[in-house]
Amino acid sequence: MPDHEMQTPAIEIPDLLDTVTVARSPESRRKEAPGYDTWADRGAPFVLTQAVARGTLRCDDEGNPLVRIRSVKPLQAITFHRKRLGSFSGLDPHGGRSMSGVGPNELAKVKDLVVSHTAVEHAMQSLVFELPDGSLYTPDCHYLDSRLGIVISELKTSASYFYVDPVYRATIAIAEDASAAAGYTFDRETGACVRGSGRRRKNVDYVYKHRFTDYSPDQENRVRAGLADGDLRVMGDLVPMLGPNLGAALGRAAAMLCNRVLGFELDGRLEADTTVFPVAMPRPFIDIHSIDVTVPVNRSLFAGLGT
Repeated sequence: MPDHEMQTPAIEIPDLLDTVTVARSPESRRKEAPGYDTWADRGAPFVLTQAVARGTLRCDDEGNPLVRIRSVKPLQAITFHRKRLGSFSGLDPHGGRSMSGVGPNELAKVKDLVVSHTAVEHAMQSLVFELPDGSLYTPDCHYLDSRLGIVISELKTSASYFYVDPVYRATIAIAEDASAAAGYTFDRETGACVRGSGRRRKNVDYVYKHRFTDYSPDQENRVRAGLADGDLRVMGDLVPMLGPNLGAALGRAAAMLCNRVLGFELDGRLEADTTVFPVAMPRPFIDIHSIDVTVPVNRSLFAGLGT
C-alpha cells in the first residue's frame, strides 16, 4: 500500500471514571511512609465489583455505625502498561507535590483546582473512607477550599453512573453522610460540570499553561501591596507592574493566580477591565494530608449494602 494511503488507526482512551465503584482492599503488605497505608493503591484490580465485607458493623456505644475518614498516600497512576488509558502526571504548584491521575475528567478536575482562587491545596486518590462493614471507598479527589473547608469530590462521566449499581449508590450515600458529620462537603461531579462553558475551559487551559511562568519577588510584592491598598483593581493595572504589555502581564498574572497571589474569575473574557482581587486563606487551616476522623452515620443507609 502506498505511504499516502496508509491510515493511522484511531486510539480509543477508555475513561475509568465510567466504572461503578472504587472501593478496594489491600492485596499485600508494602513498605509505606509512617502514617499511611496501602488502601489507595491504584494497581489492578482497580475496581472491586463487590464492595461489601460481610460481618458485624463497627458501632459506637449508642449503636451508631462508625466511618473512619483518613488520608493515605497514593501510588503514581503512570505506568508503561497504562499509557493508552490516558494517565497523566505533573507538579502541583499549590503543594509542590507530584500529582497523577487517569482519564480526561480527572485531568480537567486537576486543572480546575490548580487555577482556582479558592482551592488552597488538593490531592488525588488520597483519602479513604473505612466503612463500618469493613469495606473501603476512595473518592477521586479532595481539597481545601478557602470558603467551604474540606471538599471531597467523586467524578463520573455522566450523572447516571451514580445510580447504576445499588452497592455503589449506597456507598456514596454513606460517604456523603460521613462527610457531613465530619463537617466536610461531598460533591458529585460530572465531566461536563467540571469543564464548564467553552469560554471558561479556554481560560482554564490558558492559565494552567502559564502556571510556572516566572515573575520576580519584587513583582509579587508590588502586586500584593497594590491589592492591599486598593490601587490594583483590574487586569490593566497590572501592566506597569508585570508589563511591558497586557499579554505579558496576563501570563504572569496567570502564574500568580495558580500561586494564590491574586484572584480573578475565569468565566468571561480576560481583558484589561477584568477585576482582580486578593485571595483568602481558610480559617482554620487544615492539612489535607493528615486527615483522620471517625464519625457516626445513619444505620439505615446500610440497607443498600445488604447488612
